[in-house]
Amino acid sequence: MLSIQSVDSSPAARGVHRGQPSYFRAACFAAAHGVGRGYFDVGRTLAGSLASEIPHDIEDPEWRPEVELLEDLIERRAADEAIWQWFKDRFPRCMALVPTRRRDHFVAGVKVAYLEDGFGF
Repeated sequence: MLSIQSVDSSPAARGVHRGQPSYFRAACFAAAHGVGRGYFDVGRTLAGSLASEIPHDIEDPEWRPEVELLEDLIERRAADEAIWQWFKDRFPRCMALVPTRRRDHFVAGVKVAYLEDGFGF
């Protein structure tokens, strides 16, 4: 007997990346194989690209306040989990490539990218 499964018909969240940039996949591959500083480099790479990684469903003026939320988390020295959650909410497919045990390295790379270079806006 066939059954009908319910489908979540709620609208997708705005400002969420639906893909994985090739440079990000390459950085994760390198990190998984012990190249460079591992997932620290992955976090630094993605953080350094935030100004150009505007989700397709929003415009630059809408993306900037989202990134400012991340900047505020870093400046307030929020818990690493809050910074991780910011990325997980906005880059879910990318964050799926970061192993749980390496999240702290990823977040450390994000913080260094911001503190040394900003996010490029």
